[in-house]
Amino acid sequence: MDQNNFENQQTEQQTYQQPYQQTYQQSYQQPMQNGNMETPLSLGSWLLTLIVLYIPCIGFIMTIVWACSNDNISRRNFARAMLIIKIVGAVLAAIVYVFFIAAAIATYSNGSYV
Repeated sequence: MDQNNFENQQTEQQTYQQPYQQTYQQSYQQPMQNGNMETPLSLGSWLLTLIVLYIPCIGFIMTIVWACSNDNISRRNFARAMLIIKIVGAVLAAIVYVFFIAAAIATYSNGSYV
């Protein structure tokens, strides 16, 4: 009787430990599948990226495209950062523009212009 209980406990321990080892091996191998996304961009790719971003309308459109793409993680993060900077810059420029227009209207409406 004791021998059967010992064998049952031993097989239960083996079946309990086996899925843990498989899960560990699968999670260890998972980052290797995204090989294309994690390869760094070459110097030529970065130069081409920056040249495209300097073209006024196309640069903004490509920034949105690259920010939403799954092509390369470096380019995607760079495009997201550039998109945030461009949006913040546009908002600040609009605030300054409205401020100067309001100041000009206030100056000319009082009749105190030179």
